[in-house]
Amino acid sequence: MDSSSKEKKQQLNKELGLRIKEARKNAKLTQEQLSEYLNVNTQFISDLERGICGPSLITLSEISSILGVTTDYLIKGQPSHKQTETSYSLIIGSRQYILTKEEFDIMEKNVDSLLSAFRITSR
Repeated sequence: MDSSSKEKKQQLNKELGLRIKEARKNAKLTQEQLSEYLNVNTQFISDLERGICGPSLITLSEISSILGVTTDYLIKGQPSHKQTETSYSLIIGSRQYILTKEEFDIMEKNVDSLLSAFRITSR
């Protein structure tokens, strides 16, 4: 790979990393939480977000699904009709749901009620 190609790849990784970081924060996830969902170590997420490395296609697809954005957005920065600024990713067990703010608020209220009814406290 010539130096021009390396520089282009590094720039793409940096841009991708910034979008992953932004989408992760919008999904209200920490690097630790994202790494757990992907079954990778936290350092890998940090390296991705800083553009040190790039994800495999499978990992990129998993990241987009978890964060509730499209792979097009992560790669090119182009939002699609599937993505909104007010989408929330809710993961229960191995299932993931993309919710609007209103749906998320309703779910949060119901979960809080259930936890209270069962006298379960958050950590």
